[in-house]
Amino acid sequence: MAKVILRPKRDHWPTKEWVKGDPSDFQIPLEIASELNGRIPEQYPKMYALLIVHRGHLIYESYWGGMASDDVMDMRSATKSVTSAVIGTLEQRGIITDVELPLEAWLDAELKEIYARNPDPQEEREKRMTTLRHLLTMTSGFSWETGKKFGEKWIHHLHRSPHWVRYILQRPIDPGMREKFQYRSTDSHLLSVLISRLTGKSASEWAGPHLFHKLGIRHYEWLSDPQGHSQGHVGLSMRSRDMAKLGWLYLNQGYWDGEQLLAEQWVDDSWKEQAEGTDFHGTYGFQWWNKKLNGSMVHYALGHGGQYIFAVPDKDMVVVMTSDPKVSRWKNPRTLLEQVIIPAVPDVK
Repeated sequence: MAKVILRPKRDHWPTKEWVKGDPSDFQIPLEIASELNGRIPEQYPKMYALLIVHRGHLIYESYWGGMASDDVMDMRSATKSVTSAVIGTLEQRGIITDVELPLEAWLDAELKEIYARNPDPQEEREKRMTTLRHLLTMTSGFSWETGKKFGEKWIHHLHRSPHWVRYILQRPIDPGMREKFQYRSTDSHLLSVLISRLTGKSASEWAGPHLFHKLGIRHYEWLSDPQGHSQGHVGLSMRSRDMAKLGWLYLNQGYWDGEQLLAEQWVDDSWKEQAEGTDFHGTYGFQWWNKKLNGSMVHYALGHGGQYIFAVPDKDMVVVMTSDPKVSRWKNPRTLLEQVIIPAVPDVK
């Protein structure tokens, strides 16, 4: 028997634009706006935007630092969650049928070239058997060094390399890290390469007609590596309002105005614990984080500096935060969600 998908009833979809609502219409205290407006400039001076969507209505939207609603924001590593969404469109269309798809299925030529020069049959075999699931969950075991705050020691080496894929594939496999979570941007970039190889288009080119445009997202920029692959780990910029649409798509189980853009199971798998993650950030799914905050399970995309897409199912809510991405140290604005927003928004029965 087919699974019955229970979705909240929606009287509109924000494909053209969000419908604005008043917090008091949803039993949310009006004081939430004054508290956020008071705290953010003083406590989070690098914040650019904060949006709250509840029951499909944009109930709060503010900008700082000279930014406005039509400005595209650098999402930094929140790009990773969007790359995963694009992979989900391939799965929904049957282009990908199994997340156990091995690396050799799309990078055979590069692996042959590398190991023709430096034979190592065991290591080559391990890399060939690295799967799509390994990459989605950052459990590939490719040797990498990551700090407590996700600083990646060799990321600039990758970005300066003339051939990013070769640079990644030449990294050895650390047997002790195979199947264990390690924050690793290289895994995310290989996901974008997979999109290129299976569709003949970059992730940006494919996502346009198959994802972004269907959500009404038209204003975006996605940087590429030297070979023309969209950067899978960073490099995507879009409006804060459009970031909220991506959260809304996931909150609606991949469904959007009459069309299933992502399979319900893909969303479920993206938002369940696939890897241990970290104590502070929570567990890791398919390039999405999962963490219980103030009694509510929150699923989120995260980027350096404070770029966030939060989805909170029991509140029927999406919260977007964007901030200055060009900072070395930053105060995490997640506290605003936990201490101010979640307590103010009632659960949806």
